[in-house]
Amino acid sequence: MNKNDILRGNILNFHPRFNEEILSLGIEKFDDIYLESGEHILLEGDYCDFIFFAESSIVRCYIIDDNGEENTLWIEPERMFLTDFESYKQNIPSKCYMQLYENSKVYILKKQELLNLYQTYHDWALFGVLIMESYFMRSLDILNRLIYSDATEAYYFIEKHYPRYLEVVPLKHIASRLNVSPVSISRVRSGTQKKNN
Repeated sequence: MNKNDILRGNILNFHPRFNEEILSLGIEKFDDIYLESGEHILLEGDYCDFIFFAESSIVRCYIIDDNGEENTLWIEPERMFLTDFESYKQNIPSKCYMQLYENSKVYILKKQELLNLYQTYHDWALFGVLIMESYFMRSLDILNRLIYSDATEAYYFIEKHYPRYLEVVPLKHIASRLNVSPVSISRVRSGTQKKNN
């Protein structure tokens, strides 16, 4: 599939009645780059003036605390429209890093280009509203599920809904996201594997 087909399909998931001509005009504004596994699309201190879409890589957002430890804020699957909302919205330096786990094409749309689309085309403005509503509800659902779960329940949630994370994402990053120790996650994983054998 080419860029147009991939982006078109994902945008239509949010806004199925998008005018095809207007949709194509917007998709043309996306630039594409190629990043390898472990590369960052955003570093702390950068201004995040874009949204991006990793075609085939899970993405992690993390900060480095005062002790030099990495703390994972979120992990998102491939083919999601992502950004650092705080930096993007407030035009301030980012406090976080965003990293790809796998080799992938990444499609980038600059903030000003997106704002121009919002101002010019109702369909693009509606897409912006719909995607924000969807992401807010999804984030709230994940937060509610994880905040009231112990390590075992949280692991099973990931295993059920995001099984590819367990194949690609290091356990220490999953543990950090769940705010539990890597040892706890390893024990849960070992128990799960024993049950399956």
